[in-house]
Amino acid sequence: MVSLFRFLLVSLVFTLGTTSTGHAASFDCSKASTETEIAICNDPELSALDELMADVYSIVVKIADDKPRILAQQLDWLITRDSLQNN
Repeated sequence: MVSLFRFLLVSLVFTLGTTSTGHAASFDCSKASTETEIAICNDPELSALDELMADVYSIVVKIADDKPRILAQQLDWLITRDSLQNN
C-alpha cells in the first residue's frame, strides 16, 4: 500500500511539473453551479489541479480492491467539501 501511495505521489509531482495551468477542470465549467465549481473554473491553477486530482482518483479506482468503499469515501469527501463553503 505504501508503494502505491509513493507511486501516486511521484506521478502527481511529475504531472504538476509538466501540466500547463490552462483551464482543464475535470467537469464542464459551463455547468458549474456550486461556489466550489465556480472557483475552480475561475482559477487556472485550481482548474489544472482539479484535473490532476481527477486523473489520480481515476487511477486509484482502477487499481482499488474495494471500489465501493473508495466511491463512498469520495462521495463523503465531496459532501464535506461542499458543506464547508457554507461556513
